[in-house]
This record gives sequence, C-alpha cells and structure tokens, in this order.
Amino acid sequence: MDHESTRHGSGVHARRRNQHARDADGAARSGDPRRRLTLTLTETDPRCASSTGRNAAVADDIIYFEDLTVGDSFDFGPITVTREEAVAFAAEFDPQPFHLSDEAAASTHFGTISVSGWHTTALFMKMFVRAMQKEPGRQAASLGAMGVDELRWLRPVRPGDTLRGRNEVIDKKASKSRPEMGIVRNKVTLFNQQDEPVLTMIPIAMWRTRPA
Repeated sequence: MDHESTRHGSGVHARRRNQHARDADGAARSGDPRRRLTLTLTETDPRCASSTGRNAAVADDIIYFEDLTVGDSFDFGPITVTREEAVAFAAEFDPQPFHLSDEAAASTHFGTISVSGWHTTALFMKMFVRAMQKEPGRQAASLGAMGVDELRWLRPVRPGDTLRGRNEVIDKKASKSRPEMGIVRNKVTLFNQQDEPVLTMIPIAMWRTRPA
C-alpha cells in the first residue's frame, strides 16, 4: 500500500491561478486561441507510456519557475528501509563492514549495522521523484539538477527505520545564459520515525520558466 503523501504550499497554486487568469484575459482580448502546451512524463518515466492521458500536464498545470517563491515547501515519503535492502546496497556500492553485519558494526561507534549514507541519499531520490510524479505539473517543470551542496548525514539510519522528507525553496535566480530555465536551491531534510533529522542537503535544480 502506498502511504506517500505530499503537502504543497498553497501560495504556489494561488499564484498559478492568478497568472492563468491574466493569460486567459490577454488571449481573449487579442482574439487569438490560447495555446496549450502538452508535456508528458513518458520521456522521463517509460512506465507512464500506457497512461499518457492520466499523466499529461497542460501548460495551465505546470508549476513554472515564476510560480515558486522562497519558503514554498512540500513533504514526501514515507519509506521503510529493510535489512535485506540495506545489506544488498552496501554489498554492491559501499561494502564497509559496519554496513554489512551487526558483528562487524559492534566493534565500531555504530554498535549495530547502519545503512550506507549513499543508500539513504538514494532513498531520498526515490521518495522525491515518486512525490513529484504524482503532480505532473511539477515533474514537467523539472529540468534536472546541477549538483548538491552541503550533504550531511546527521545520525545513523538503521534497518527498519521509516524515513520521510521535506523540500523547501531557499533561493531562486533566473539564468542569464538560458532564458528557458531558472536555478532553484532547495533545503532537503530527511527524518526518521522519531522525527529526528538524519540527512540534510541543498540540491541545485534547473526549473522551466513560463513561455513568453
């Protein structure tokens, strides 16, 4: 069962409604039919190919760079980390002993097996993209990322922990060389089931601007 839920800042949607009203009024006065740009998720997620109608986003629904303001946030998750997944990830990508067995971890400050920090980071991406693709207008505006600043693993994640996250816009600026996009810096925080922060980072996202 998918328990994931998102919480979107109401300001984003209010600003979009106001902008759409202004666009429609201008189109009506000019006598030109309003153009509707359709973007589908099939380019980024082949699983959506059989349900294009459900996952299509028209221009009215896209959350453009101009719709975002500092302080906008949404929540994503949860997801539970299993021991089997933690060990399998570590064995392939981060085979340090304290990620592979309780016996090896017992001789370290971890005490018991801990989930690789890179596994935790990958789980962030899984939760974040899943939440974003539930709102096609957000996915349609995403143009990838330039990187991540200030990645911090604040405390160990253990097998059996349930994680959730929050994404908050902390800065945005228009691109001087690429007018079709803006740069958005977000503060991401992951929490465990005890509401303790376990990860923070600042992704630097490229975000679609509203067509002229």
